[in-house]
Amino acid sequence: MGLLLVGIGIGLLASGVIALVRAIGGRGSNTGGRDQLHVAVARSAREPWAVAFREGVPPVPAADLEGRTPVQIYATLREHGAVDFGETELVLMLNTHHDAEVVVSGISVSVVRRDPPFTGRLVGVGASGAGATTPFVYDLDADDPGVKATAFFVSDTITVRRDEPVDVTIVGTTTSAYCQWRIHIDTLANEQFHRMTVDDKGLPFETTGCDRSEFADGLELFG
Repeated sequence: MGLLLVGIGIGLLASGVIALVRAIGGRGSNTGGRDQLHVAVARSAREPWAVAFREGVPPVPAADLEGRTPVQIYATLREHGAVDFGETELVLMLNTHHDAEVVVSGISVSVVRRDPPFTGRLVGVGASGAGATTPFVYDLDADDPGVKATAFFVSDTITVRRDEPVDVTIVGTTTSAYCQWRIHIDTLANEQFHRMTVDDKGLPFETTGCDRSEFADGLELFG
């Protein structure tokens, strides 16, 4: 499987929807007492997707990618230091084993670090078709990343009942920086409020974004 330099491939990713393909053992840590929710995190399997490398990072050996599926390629590239380009899409699987229902009254994002974006290499997989819309899109470049998501909770809540899991899709976007970020979930059960912090196995989620012209070789597609 070879890499194709893209002029033509840029159109395949023009929708800006970045597919994320490997399940991760995301975990929630409660900063307010006993956990009211169990939160598992997975990356969606939608295409197209792209990842970026810092300048100076050597190419991934072709033998490590030969014959692999897009899901396996994505996982291998991340193991070699690649970071989601443009968007990171996560699915939060919310569940509770308590008798009382748990009301999610807010989901927010905090950006813990911003640095210049990666501009070494841009690698991806192209496919047609737009993804489903979600109210939980967080602009990581903004002072308040969750304006749209906050508006949702003004009139709505999410209720999780015993053994009735609820999936929530979270999208973090950036067009100008390398961002490290975490998710915070506010809950209410038995008249007690709690806040959980959700991350990537104890580390922040990572997303980088910039104009594709910043990459000397453009977008390189697998195909």
